[in-house]
Amino acid sequence: MEVYNFFVAGIPKPQPRPRITKSGHVYTPESVKVWKDAVKLTALKHFDQTILTEPLVVTIRFYLPKPKGMKQLGKVFHSKKPDIDNLLKSTLDALCPLWEDDSLVSRVYAEKYYGDEAGGAYYHWNIA
Repeated sequence: MEVYNFFVAGIPKPQPRPRITKSGHVYTPESVKVWKDAVKLTALKHFDQTILTEPLVVTIRFYLPKPKGMKQLGKVFHSKKPDIDNLLKSTLDALCPLWEDDSLVSRVYAEKYYGDEAGGAYYHWNIA
């Protein structure tokens, strides 16, 4: 069984709703592009294979900055915005260069925690 692991440093960003200009042009806000590029570039550094085409099981742990003054004792779940489904959307879309399409993801385990100020996300996936 092939297994892939890597960590992306930075503050995870959710996939926002598309924005539309007055002229009707649809665009994605810049805030998520930086995160998606970091995910894609880090993943490509850790991945030296042809594009995956088999069903995948993906585990992602998001670490979001803790509020100032919060004393963290061990793993503390993050229960505020951003929503985990929007974090997954931006991240799985960013990983599309590694697999044929994110529809190959057949099972997802996702968690979000308070981390340090730098934030980040840990990725683990394997062929189902």
